[in-house]
Amino acid sequence: MATYGLSNKAKQDLLSIGRYTLKHWGVRQRNFYIQQLDACFAQMNYHRAG
Repeated sequence: MATYGLSNKAKQDLLSIGRYTLKHWGVRQRNFYIQQLDACFAQMNYHRAG
């Protein structure tokens, strides 16, 4: 299965988004947001492989 890779810049951006969300909305929202992003990446990989 083909997968997407993230550039170092994209990885840093995602970490920054997680820190910002944690600071402003808390751990629960940060975790939810990160899970949603992970689900989006999984969908992209699934459709790319299909």
